[in-house]
Amino acid sequence: MGDRRARAYAAGMNPFNLLTRLSSSPHGRSAGLGHVAAFLGLSAFALSASPASADDRADATALLRRYEQELNAGHTAGIVPLYTADGVFMPSGAPTATGSAQLQGAYDAVFGAIRLAVVFTIDELEIHGDIAFARTTSRGQVTVLANGQTQAEENRELFILRRQDNRWLIARYLFNQPRR
Repeated sequence: MGDRRARAYAAGMNPFNLLTRLSSSPHGRSAGLGHVAAFLGLSAFALSASPASADDRADATALLRRYEQELNAGHTAGIVPLYTADGVFMPSGAPTATGSAQLQGAYDAVFGAIRLAVVFTIDELEIHGDIAFARTTSRGQVTVLANGQTQAEENRELFILRRQDNRWLIARYLFNQPRR
């Protein structure tokens, strides 16, 4: 199988791509048990890839560190390219942003309202082929720009990463605050 054809096949087997196709098809919501079983089987296949290399772990960690730096800098133009073209940002208590244009608007709104000074701790990083997830916590301070008030900030985050063109990118990102 040619390299291009193999990549196209792998993309078709990717559980994110399959789920997107199922949910956007005319029969998406009523796909039935057959489609669900196929999705779960393909997910298990995609997640059963060989163990991650040290380079994969280092590259995925570097992406998360870069995101942390850009977030603390309030730099939308540095954050958006860290996402896939169809990346999704699901901030707690705010609308979901999908795709580069919505990501730009969402991060512009965040940085127009607050400044962050947080440190991410990677609690878990699992890599399976071209898909990875990272569970993180962040702690630090947030400053509300409208009144200059600074307070402690703490969040739990989940990043789903996808490798494209030999680099890790954020495919999905969500966060929430733990109970206090």
